[in-house]
This record gives sequence, C-alpha cells and structure tokens, in this order.
Amino acid sequence: MLREVAGHAEAGSDAWCAVQLRIILAAVFSLDLAGMLEHATVLRDAAAGRGPSRALADGLFGRAVALANLDRASEAAEEARRSLAVAREIGYPTGEILALSALSIAARSRDDIDYAVQLARQAAQITVGVP
Repeated sequence: MLREVAGHAEAGSDAWCAVQLRIILAAVFSLDLAGMLEHATVLRDAAAGRGPSRALADGLFGRAVALANLDRASEAAEEARRSLAVAREIGYPTGEILALSALSIAARSRDDIDYAVQLARQAAQITVGVP
C-alpha cells in the first residue's frame, strides 16, 4: 500500500520522501533487509541532490541499519556517521538519535560492545526537540 502511495507522489518531493521512510521502517519490521537497503538507497540518492535534509539523514540511517544487519559493519558505520553529520548540520535531533542508534548497531555487529553502549547512551541524552 505504501508503494502505491509513493507512486502518486512526485519522485524526490517531500511527500515522496516521507513515504519512502515509512517503506524503510516497514521493511525493518518485516525483516526485509534487502528491501530496506533498496528503498533507503533510493531515498538517499533522491535526497542527495537537494543538499542536507531530513530525507537525506533518514536515507543514510536506513542504509546504515540494513548494512549492519547484513554484516557489512564498516559500510554501515560510514553511512551512520554521514547521517549523524547531516542531522547535526540541519538541527534534526530525532535524526541524531537514529544515526547514533545505527552507529551503535554497527559497533555491536563488530563486537565492540563498550562503544555500542556509549553510543546508545549518547542517543538517550538527546531530548531537546524530540517529539
């Protein structure tokens, strides 16, 4: 149903990007990591030409989580760091939390438990501007 909704929005528009994020999140809950990576890549690529934005941070986050769960920890960490940088640049605290969580997942997949916990605690400290 979400894909159908996305088909009615102009590719790259704010509405289209918002639907893509929901498709990515649905893929997480259905354990469709390949689909998650595909949709996150599409979102990242569409948003990249628009400069720093929530959509770009979200696409990078989605890729990071998918890559970490596909045992591609170094790629996941790189995408998560980029997502964190974008989120901080545009003042998107929810995006910061998501990016730090993705970095934590990547650290965990590398068996770096101490760093994973440190990142999770950092994410937990962000409360200002979070709905």
